Amino acid sequence: MERLLEFSQAELIRFLLIVCRVSPLMILAPFWGSPLVPGQVRVYLALLVSALLLPVVRAPLPPDAAS
Repeated sequence: MERLLEFSQAELIRFLLIVCRVSPLMILAPFWGSPLVPGQVRVYLALLVSALLLPVVRAPLPPDAAS
């Protein structure tokens, strides 16, 4: 559990980049973009999908991204 709370700056930037990539999908996708799905559900789902993708995305960041 402690490992989950230990984010370095590079991991935080990586997570935010994933969130920026996943969020439009949750807003524009036909089912999730529907007015029947509340905005909070879309935000939580985007964060959940991003958190699940974080261990998969381990590519190095550009040198100036973490500074």
